[in-house]
Amino acid sequence: MAIANELHVEPENNMVREWTDLTDAEIARLWLDESRSGHREGDGIIALADLSLHAPERLWTVALEILELLRDEEELLIASIGAGPLEDLLSRYGVDFVDRIIERARQNRRFRVAASCVWPGGIDPAIWQRLQAVVQPAIGATHSAAQP
Repeated sequence: MAIANELHVEPENNMVREWTDLTDAEIARLWLDESRSGHREGDGIIALADLSLHAPERLWTVALEILELLRDEEELLIASIGAGPLEDLLSRYGVDFVDRIIERARQNRRFRVAASCVWPGGIDPAIWQRLQAVVQPAIGATHSAAQP
């Protein structure tokens, strides 16, 4: 499976790199910068889409990194991680990720809020039911993503 090799220009030295050469932390920061600025088709966003198809373990790592970097008041971006990478992981690789996602949601309020933004389309009904048992309380609560 080939990952699309999108180009990323590093502003500090005008050096062009393929995003596949970027570290997970660099992809996370790139996604954050693009998302915070409203840029919807940048390299970080494309990288996450490609990772969801070709490198789910790396997508998991990058999603966790993004959630750590987000500020509590950035609820829309927190929701984007749920409706994007977490939903992709559950719909494409559910049995490989459901336990990790549920465990993290139990331990971390910000992650639980993100997971509450996953939609059921394409997710195995048994996996969806397990997820809902954990995230349902986050839906009714104020969506402050503060840590427990």
